[in-house]
Amino acid sequence: MTSSTSNSAMVRALQQAGMGAESARPPLEPALRDILNQGFFSFDGCVFLERFRQIAERYSVQDFPDRTGFECFVNHIHVEDFLPKISDIRDQLTQALSLAHDLSAALCKGSPAQSFSIIMNSGDDGAIVRFHVKREGERYVAASLEKYDEPVLVIEEAASAC
Repeated sequence: MTSSTSNSAMVRALQQAGMGAESARPPLEPALRDILNQGFFSFDGCVFLERFRQIAERYSVQDFPDRTGFECFVNHIHVEDFLPKISDIRDQLTQALSLAHDLSAALCKGSPAQSFSIIMNSGDDGAIVRFHVKREGERYVAASLEKYDEPVLVIEEAASAC
């Protein structure tokens, strides 16, 4: 089952961008679509975007508190870096939301036996999307997203939904 939760800051940010978490989303920009089309690979007990293989292979899980931290370090996409022109936060948010949902579907298709968390946030660095395999006893974000001042949305993709 796929579910999403967001804090009130994300709800406001999406409303200001003219959309909600479940709104119709624009198609992904080609550079972002290309990241997903390249696929995924497994390394050191983790799942990574193929696009970031060289980064993942420079590190090991021992460099991080846990596998979740390793995956989130490698699998983070600064959306603005992949847009064709200088963009405002509204453009970034709409593309980040599309990316998060398309990433969820791609992970489900590519690794149907695993459950994932896809995290979207927006702050001084613009809109960012990252993901990790869900593991017992490991979390990347707090259980209560209201603890964050910045906008945060989490999509939980359960293996049973794939």
